[in-house]
Amino acid sequence: MKQFDTSSPPVVITLKRKNRGMAQDRNSYQHRLDMAAQADPREGIWQGVEDARRGGLRAVRRFS
Repeated sequence: MKQFDTSSPPVVITLKRKNRGMAQDRNSYQHRLDMAAQADPREGIWQGVEDARRGGLRAVRRFS
């Protein structure tokens, strides 16, 4: 887990020499999501919809 303390490239997880997954730190993952949202407006909309489903929205009045 110490590998994920700083921003670093993703780590590929293998089992019997076959790729089984990928792991990366939270900041790197968020950065990649942000870059995808800038490149494609549909990606940004999708991320907003997912955030709303998770309850990540706040009323406008709470920002002032």
